[in-house]
Amino acid sequence: MKIVNRNALAVIPQKPFWDWLLSVDEQFDLEEIEESGDFNVYLIPEFENEDEIVEYLEKNYDQIFKNELLDWYSDESLWPKERTWEVFEDWFTIEAHSLIYDMSNSPLQKL
Repeated sequence: MKIVNRNALAVIPQKPFWDWLLSVDEQFDLEEIEESGDFNVYLIPEFENEDEIVEYLEKNYDQIFKNELLDWYSDESLWPKERTWEVFEDWFTIEAHSLIYDMSNSPLQKL
């Protein structure tokens, strides 16, 4: 088992995100989605402390924001127009993890 030289960020949608999703399509079963606990995880450069992670996120949040929206709808006209750092913080909870272990013997692949 080897440690990967990255930090991981679990991005967990919050009520404003789910409200937007339901405004686009009422047919989603939010209870089932939330109960699954299967949310996106992003590998980012390795940082020494939480302040550095926040600084990185403040510069790169829009890329994550867009990917989260794209996971549900590729039609950008349905996306919220205001996607500021403050909106991102309101729409998502971020869980940062610093020790990432690779337990697989197969090489990592970027697809």
